Amino acid sequence: WQGQTLTGRVVDQTGQPVKAKVYIHSDVPSVATNENGEFSINLAPTDRDFDLYAQTDKREKATQIQLKAGAQTAELVLEPTRKYKGRVLNTEGLPASNLKFNVGLSLNGTTLYRGEDLTTDNNGEFEFESGCPKSCYIAYWSSDNEENRDYSYGSTKFDLTTLPEDGEIQFEAQQYLNAIL
Repeated sequence: WQGQTLTGRVVDQTGQPVKAKVYIHSDVPSVATNENGEFSINLAPTDRDFDLYAQTDKREKATQIQLKAGAQTAELVLEPTRKYKGRVLNTEGLPASNLKFNVGLSLNGTTLYRGEDLTTDNNGEFEFESGCPKSCYIAYWSSDNEENRDYSYGSTKFDLTTLPEDGEIQFEAQQYLNAIL
């Protein structure tokens, strides 16, 4: 995409500067804020609207905002991240137990891997520790190893912006028939 420099600040809900990392795309390195919460990104799109995501190193605060094409400044106000409960079912409606999967942030048409490796328990349940309520995520899993040998490769998108406060993340994973029997 065609890009220009965008400058901005990352602050908390009281307006105080926050040390954080700002992300625009999975192929573009994150940018760290300085002690005043200020940052500069050299590849802000001029030809399309885009999102910016910011989070603290410990992932306890984050936000995602949408900006118009050609935006030259931005302020990102971090909010506390949340713990989300989730459940995975197989195509038969049974718990998808011991499914190992990764969670990445959906950002400007790419998936930003955040190092969130999760595993369902025997009831197909899991906890996603540091979700940003203003973001969408991609869960993806592979059947290429012994750990997930009973499941087909797959991925799904879950949108925390539409999930009710007490809502649960839910998705389906295809399980091979011989694993169910």
